[in-house]
Amino acid sequence: MLDMDLDTLYDSLKDFKGYGLYSKDSKKLVAQRSCAIITICSTGEGTAKKLKDLVNDIVINITRDEIIIIPIGIVNIKETLEDLMNRYTILATVGVMDPKIDAPFISIEALIGGNGEKCIMNIIQKNNIPTQVKEENIVVKNLCQDSLIEFLTFLNPHKIISVLMNFTSLLEKDMSTNFTNPFKIKLMLHTGCALERMVTKETLTYSGDRCTVDTTVLQYVEKAVMKFKETLNISLSMDEIYYICEIFKE
Repeated sequence: MLDMDLDTLYDSLKDFKGYGLYSKDSKKLVAQRSCAIITICSTGEGTAKKLKDLVNDIVINITRDEIIIIPIGIVNIKETLEDLMNRYTILATVGVMDPKIDAPFISIEALIGGNGEKCIMNIIQKNNIPTQVKEENIVVKNLCQDSLIEFLTFLNPHKIISVLMNFTSLLEKDMSTNFTNPFKIKLMLHTGCALERMVTKETLTYSGDRCTVDTTVLQYVEKAVMKFKETLNISLSMDEIYYICEIFKE
């Protein structure tokens, strides 16, 4: 704007409509619509809300830009989606069925099974939205925390979830492997309940044959559970440790 007088500056700005996207056809500046991800559930308000919250937590963990999460049902889905596509830029759909629109679809199984978070991040990046991941495995963390709220009475799920995540990460590192999300969830839920049993002094007695337990796995687990002593001042009994090792047989 250097060397531009006030009248010229006024003329250049009076028709300004805001920054936005250029149409490929007309090359005219158009207002940018809000981006949205649609979550699709069959029935049940509780399930729909949980899926929306889960996707929203993933998005917030990936980018600071606003992406609206809109839950819908499968009843009148075609009409609902047509209305939403006229109002928003749909980045993706997530849920129980593929609505066959011009946007990537992520099933609930894929979301929970391990690739969902990565898929959502790739979709966001392909739409030139800046990303900055804060935490790993938001899906695992949220699902485990919700379940532990149901199972635990004395331990605070919100406080021990990070310790359980670190426990799982240490095992992955020592074993040079990557656990699937379902395995992580099972391992963390079992271990969280084991910690609760140590607090209530209702520990399990291992009934299997200890000779059949993989000694290498046993060493890794014994090392990893030391984190609970350091962070929570809770030591797992050998019986509970053997039951954790049993999970690795499955």
